Amino acid sequence: MRLPIAHRLGCIKFGPDGFLWFARGEGGLGRDRLPTRNAQDPTNLLGAMLRLNVSGRGTHRVPKYNPFVGDARVRDEIWAYGLRAPWRFSFAPDGSCWLGGEGRRRAPGGGFGARPHSKSRAPG
Repeated sequence: MRLPIAHRLGCIKFGPDGFLWFARGEGGLGRDRLPTRNAQDPTNLLGAMLRLNVSGRGTHRVPKYNPFVGDARVRDEIWAYGLRAPWRFSFAPDGSCWLGGEGRRRAPGGGFGARPHSKSRAPG
């Protein structure tokens, strides 16, 4: 049986800080069958908002002020994790990031809340 892959949504843009911001869906299966738990795994880049420095030559670098830099349990590229299906984000005049995501039933939080809800985490 072939199951559809869902929650691939995402958005990529440069922020007012000059870094590349990249929201990625958690890659779960349609209708939440067999949840992947990718969004709750802070070593997985799926289901996360990434913030990268892509200036200069070669590969990307991680901005030293990303919230999880130095935490061995979380990938340094991650700005926030626990995203189910982010589809758009924007920056307010004060530089704060606002994220819109596809929810499931009554899951609040603009995209946060990929199962299990209690494991979603954002900095601040």
